[in-house]
Amino acid sequence: MGIWKTTAIMRYSRNICAALLATASLIPHAEAFETAKVLPPNVRNVRILSATAKLSEKTDSNGGREALASPFAKGVDFASIVKRESGVDKMLLQAFLEDKYTKDDVIGSLTADVKGRVSVTVPVLSYGLTDRLTVALAVPYYNAQMRARLGFKKSANFDGLMTHLSNAGQTEKANEVRSKFRNIRDTFNDKLNANGYEPLTDWQGQGIGDVVLAAKYLVYHSELIRWATSFGTTLPTGKTKDPDLLLDIPFGNGSVGVFVQSAIDECFSSEVFVNQYLKYRVHSPTTKSVRLKTADESLEVPKGRLRYRRGDEWELGASLNYEASYGLLAGAGLAHTTKGKDRFSGSGPVQKKLQENTNESASYWEAKLGYSTLPAFKRRDVGVPLNIAVAMKRHVFGKNSVRKNLFNVDVNLFF
Repeated sequence: MGIWKTTAIMRYSRNICAALLATASLIPHAEAFETAKVLPPNVRNVRILSATAKLSEKTDSNGGREALASPFAKGVDFASIVKRESGVDKMLLQAFLEDKYTKDDVIGSLTADVKGRVSVTVPVLSYGLTDRLTVALAVPYYNAQMRARLGFKKSANFDGLMTHLSNAGQTEKANEVRSKFRNIRDTFNDKLNANGYEPLTDWQGQGIGDVVLAAKYLVYHSELIRWATSFGTTLPTGKTKDPDLLLDIPFGNGSVGVFVQSAIDECFSSEVFVNQYLKYRVHSPTTKSVRLKTADESLEVPKGRLRYRRGDEWELGASLNYEASYGLLAGAGLAHTTKGKDRFSGSGPVQKKLQENTNESASYWEAKLGYSTLPAFKRRDVGVPLNIAVAMKRHVFGKNSVRKNLFNVDVNLFF
C-alpha cells in the first residue's frame, strides 16, 4: 500500500507557499517625521537612512497576530492519508485502519519555524533649487536573510501505526514512512523539485531597490505654519519575487509608481512644532510571473505571466517635534499605511486566489532622539552642519501584513 505518499506533505507544501509569500512587503514607506521643511537655495544635503527589522510574525485578515510559520502547524490525520490513495492501495489501507483508528485520529503534526532579517540603507541626495523647491534622488540598498526549519512531531498513534504495519509484515514500508517524516525537509524538497521549484534552503540576498525621484515645493510659510507638497516617481529597478524560490524576498514592485504628498507643520515656538502628512501612491500596470495557484492547490501548478497592477497605497502620519537651540532633537509620532487589493488579469479560481488577502494595512508608533549641529553652525560655533538621530518604530496593528519593529538611524550632512 502506498501509505508513504501522504497528503501531509502536499498540504504542507500548499501552506508554506502561502505563508512565505506574505513576507513580500517588508520595510514600510511611512515615516512619522515627514516635515514640510525644504532646503535653502543652492544647499546640498546627503542623507543616509538605514532601517533594520527582524521578521517572525504576521497579521491575518482580522488583525490577529500569528507566526509566519503558523499555517504549517497542522495535524496529520488518518483521513488525509487515506484520501491520497487510490484503487487497491486505498481499499487495503481503509481495511487495515478501519478497526484500529477513526478518520479523525492524528498520527502527528507538521511544524515549521520561519524567521528573517531585512535591512535597507537609503542614500538620499537633495538639492535646493530655489528657496521653495527641493529635488531629491534616493537609491535604497537591501540586505536580507530568511530561514525555515521543518519538522514533524509524532503522536502516540504514529508509533501504533508503525507497530501495526510491522505486525502485518510491512516492516519495510513502516521504515520508509518513518524515514519520510524524520527527513521531512528532504521529502519536501523532492516535491518542490518535481514541480520546478528551487530547494528550500536558507536564503540571503542583496541588491538595489526601486529608485525614487522626488521634488518638494513649499506652498506656504509663516511663523506659525509651513505647508509643502511633494511629488515624484519610483522606478522599477529592484528585483521582483522569484516564483520558483519560496524564501525569496523582493526588493521592488516591478512597476513604475507615482506619488503625491501634502505635509503641514504647525509651529508653537521656534523649537516645538506638530506635523501631519498624507501621501498617495499609484502603480502602473505591468506583467508578473506567478504560480497559477487556486484555493485547492498552490504547489503543483504551472507558471504563467499575467497582467498585474499593485493596489493603490495611502500613508498618513502625525508627530510632535522638539528641536532645541542647543541641538537636541526629539519627537514622537504615529504613522499608518494602507494598500488596496492587487489586481490580476483573467478570471476564475486562479484570479480569486492570487488577489485574496492582498489588501494590507499597518499602524506604527515611533520615537526619535538625536543631535544637530545646525544651531551651532548658524552661530559659527562649529564648522560642519549635520544632524544624527536614532528612532524606534513599533508595529501596533495591521491586517495581512508582516509585523515589523524597526530600528532606524538617520544621518544628514549639509554643504
